[in-house]
Amino acid sequence: MELHKRLKQAKQKGKQLTVKIRVRSANAPIEPEKFMGCGKTDDSSRLINLHSYIDEPTTIELEAIKLLK
Repeated sequence: MELHKRLKQAKQKGKQLTVKIRVRSANAPIEPEKFMGCGKTDDSSRLINLHSYIDEPTTIELEAIKLLK
């Protein structure tokens, strides 16, 4: 898991987790204006403050899934 690797590499742990999602807007064209761009999107984000500092992939995954529900 990318986040776990980065936390371990930096010898850090996190106490907040943010999940950001971009969904193509209903009125947006299939092909974006810029190559490799997102085009028009509906953005959504959710944040959770955790009870303790974490860096384990299973804990990160479980908390991220909770945010997506």
